[in-house]
Parts: sequence; structure tokens; C-alpha cells
Amino acid sequence: MAYRDRGMQKWQGMILSEHTEQLEQAKRKLSWLPQQSEECLVEILSYAVTKQHAITIQRLTEDENGYPLPFVVGRIVGVEDDRIYMRDMAGEITVLTFDDINHISEGTIEKWYR
Repeated sequence: MAYRDRGMQKWQGMILSEHTEQLEQAKRKLSWLPQQSEECLVEILSYAVTKQHAITIQRLTEDENGYPLPFVVGRIVGVEDDRIYMRDMAGEITVLTFDDINHISEGTIEKWYR
């Protein structure tokens, strides 16, 4: 009778605690950037819309531990009333409100190929 290998299933218990610790450390690395004025936010947003530049947005929303949510990186595909529609690298649309933005910086979307 041949031995049936369970593949990665047998290693999941060993990796889980280390992986959880790494995730917690990654969360701690996210810190709050200085809050920008409304004029500054509008200026960067209008520039990003007209030039179709990629931007990075830090939201005012925090997770259950009080840390900021991960950055939203992408291009603005539409603006309606106070809602901003952004497309990320995966092609998914994220809807943000103007009041939920803490900080915006110009950013480039890194390509997965060279």
C-alpha cells in the first residue's frame, strides 16, 4: 500500500502562529499620515483626474484595533457628488467619499512585469 501524502495540510499548523504574528507586525507598520487640508485634497484629486495619474489614498476609517485600513492605490475613474470611484491594479472598483479621505499622495502603480 502506497503512502498518501497530504501535501501542505500537514504543515498548516506549524505555519499558522508565525503567519499570524507576521500579519500583526504588518498591521503595526501602518501608521497615520498627517491629515491634509481640503484645498490640498481637491488640488491633488483634480490633477489625478485630468492627468489620469495613479494615487494612494489613506482613509480615515480604522480597523477594530485602531490601526488605519490599508491604502487604496489606483486611478480615479469617476466622480459623482461626493463619491470617488477608483480602479485598483486588480481592476476592482472602490467607492470612497470625500469625508473619508485622510491623506492623498501621488503614486505609481508598480507593474508585475519588467
